[in-house]
Amino acid sequence: MLPPLFFEIMKYLLQFYVLLSVLYGWGQNQPNASFSINPNPFEESQQITITLSGIDLSAWGNPDAIYLWTWYVLAGSTSDVGS
Repeated sequence: MLPPLFFEIMKYLLQFYVLLSVLYGWGQNQPNASFSINPNPFEESQQITITLSGIDLSAWGNPDAIYLWTWYVLAGSTSDVGS
């Protein structure tokens, strides 16, 4: 007969394995999207068009919109803090 400690250790190992499996699965939820920018290159005051493809918006819970998060660094800046 196996000692009770063996079953406790196996229980924790199983929970750890399930946790790692779930976290790995969540990390794989990345779309294979591609984009193009027109015109490329562009000036900071110029209007541009960004075209995205390969994204299923319904998979993200909002089939009507996608939002773009951007930032910039000033040319010649030594730090991007506060840009």
